[in-house]
Amino acid sequence: LRELEGHEAAVFGCAFGPESADATTLVTVSADATARLWSGPPGDARMSCAMVFAHGQAVCCCAWLSGDAFVTGGFDRNVRVWHVPSRRATAWAHLNDAVTAVGCRPALSAASPARIAVGTRGGQVFVYKSRDHTHVECDEMVL
Repeated sequence: LRELEGHEAAVFGCAFGPESADATTLVTVSADATARLWSGPPGDARMSCAMVFAHGQAVCCCAWLSGDAFVTGGFDRNVRVWHVPSRRATAWAHLNDAVTAVGCRPALSAASPARIAVGTRGGQVFVYKSRDHTHVECDEMVL
């Protein structure tokens, strides 16, 4: 058991990335307005902070979109897709309320893009589609 140190406020969410032969990855999100990517040897608890990604306010939720991209949402009313190899947000959507939940379904095929479900503080749910890490498009709103 090892404590991962780095966040300066409450941690609101964690999501392990897809397992690979090269590394184990974990994303954590926090009230300190950051998402952190942790990485370590596969099957080993020794992880270190590899990257820090900033939001404007507290980050409430995270989920992996693919093997090299994850999604975050927070009180700044933004959903962001972070592309790990480029170390930056490559797509985003601004909502009219704080984002309190995200969930992802990977692309099933070229004809069936990835889906990102987004929940807000006010009780709305939006579903976005994403052809790749550079694109999000609102597909439907569920009240």
